[in-house]
Amino acid sequence: MLRTRAYGGASSSSSSSSSDSSSSDSSSDDGSGSDDEAAQIADNPAQPAAPAAQALISSLAVDASLTREVLVTDPVVILPLAELALAVVAEHVERYRSLALLGPDVANALVKILVSQGRFNFPMIRLFLAQKLFLTSLDLAPCAAEMNGYMLKTVARFDTLTVLRLEGCRLSQADARPLKSLASTLQRLELVNIKHGNALLQVVGSLVNLRALRLEQLAELTAAGLALLPPLQRVTNFALVQCPSVEYLPVPLLQAWKPQLSHLELSECDTLTADALRTTLMAWPNISVLRLQKIASRLLPACQLLSTLPRLRNLDMSGSDVAHLTQPFSALVHLTGLVLPNADVHDAWVQSVLPGLKSLQHLSLSNTKITSTSLPIIAKLNRLNHLSISTTSVEGDAEEVLECFVAHPNLEYLNVDLCSIVWSSSEAIDQWRQRVPHLATFLTTRNDIAPAPAPNPAPARPMRETPRNVRRSRRR
Repeated sequence: MLRTRAYGGASSSSSSSSSDSSSSDSSSDDGSGSDDEAAQIADNPAQPAAPAAQALISSLAVDASLTREVLVTDPVVILPLAELALAVVAEHVERYRSLALLGPDVANALVKILVSQGRFNFPMIRLFLAQKLFLTSLDLAPCAAEMNGYMLKTVARFDTLTVLRLEGCRLSQADARPLKSLASTLQRLELVNIKHGNALLQVVGSLVNLRALRLEQLAELTAAGLALLPPLQRVTNFALVQCPSVEYLPVPLLQAWKPQLSHLELSECDTLTADALRTTLMAWPNISVLRLQKIASRLLPACQLLSTLPRLRNLDMSGSDVAHLTQPFSALVHLTGLVLPNADVHDAWVQSVLPGLKSLQHLSLSNTKITSTSLPIIAKLNRLNHLSISTTSVEGDAEEVLECFVAHPNLEYLNVDLCSIVWSSSEAIDQWRQRVPHLATFLTTRNDIAPAPAPNPAPARPMRETPRNVRRSRRR
C-alpha cells in the first residue's frame, strides 16, 4: 500500500470525549469484597450496547482466530473496539458481561486504548480480573494518583503479566513487595518518575525471570542504590534515562550482566562521567543495540570505543554532537541501523562516514544540516530500506533532487517532509513514487508544490486621443 501525506505536516488525531465514571472504589484496604463488587456491577441494568461494539463482540465470539496484527492494522476492528473502550469508561454495564467473550489479544488492545486516553483506572483492573481476562502487558501510568500497595497486590493477580510499567507514583519497599509474586512471569519492568527508587530495586532483584529493566527519571536513584540490585542473570536489555544522581554503574552490576547484555540505553545522563562510560562500554562487549541520546559533549571522547564493539548493529545518538566522531563511525561496517535526528550532522560528515557503512538498512537524519549534496551518497547504500531526511536543508526541484533514489533496489520508506523541495504538480508526486520499485511509504506535503503561473492578462485597449476641441464640445 502506497501512502503519501499530501496535505499539511502533522497527522490528524481524533479525540473522543466521554464522561468519566463517577463511581469510586469504596472497598477497604484489605481487599475484601473486590470480586463481589464486580459481580454486583454486572447484575445492574444498563443501556443497550452500541451496534458497532455489539457487532465486534459477536464476530469475536464466532471467529476466535483474530490476531494481534489485525487489531493493530485494521480500522474496521479498531474503531468499534475504541467505541467499546469508551463504553466501559462510561459505565455501560451491559458491555461488562460481553467482556468475557474477548480473547487475550483483544483484551490487551482494549487496555492500550484506555491507557492512551488516560481513562484506565483501578475498578477496571478488578473488572478484568473478575472476567478472567488475564493481561500480558499493563501500563499503570493513568493510575499513578491512586497507586498503593493494595493496588499492586491486585495487579499481581494477573499471573500472565509479562510487561509492567509504573510511572509517576510514590512507592515504598513495602508497597512494592507484591511484585515478588510476579517473579515467574514478569519479563519487562519500567519504572518512570518513581519516588524511593533505591528501595524499589531490592524488590526488583526478586524478579528472577526479568529480561528488560528501564529506570527513567528516578531523581533519588544513586550508584550506591544500583549496587543494591541483586544480579539478575537473564537481563539482556537495560536502560538508564535522566537519572541525575547516577555518576557511574557499579562494578558488580557490570560483571553480573557482562555475558548476556545486548541492549543498552544511557540517555540524558548528565552526571555520568567519561571514565564511567568508557568502563561500561569495555565491560559489555556484546552490545548490539546502543542508545546514547543527547549525550553530553564531555562524554564524546569515550565514544571512540564504539569501534571496539564487534556486535553493534543499531546505534541511536539523537541530539548529540557527533560531528567529530568520524573515525569510530567509519569502523562500524556491520551497522544496520543509524538514528541521528537533531544531531550535529553535515555534508562533510556524510561524505566521510556513510560510504563505508554498506550494511545500513535504517537511516534517520531528520532535522540535521545536510543538503542535497548528501543525497547521491546516501542513494548508493543499496541495502537501505528506511530513510528519513525530513526538516533538513535539502532544497531544489524535487524531481531532480530525488532522482538518485529512482533506481534504488530496496527503498521502502522515504520521508522528505518539511524540506525545501518543490514539486511541479500533484501528478508529479504520484508519477515519481511509482518509478521507485519498492517504495511503500512516501511522506511529503503538497505545500511543496510550486504555484501554477498566473495567466497573462489581456492587453489593455489603448485610449483614443480625443482632440481638445471635441472634449469641449461634449462638455457643452
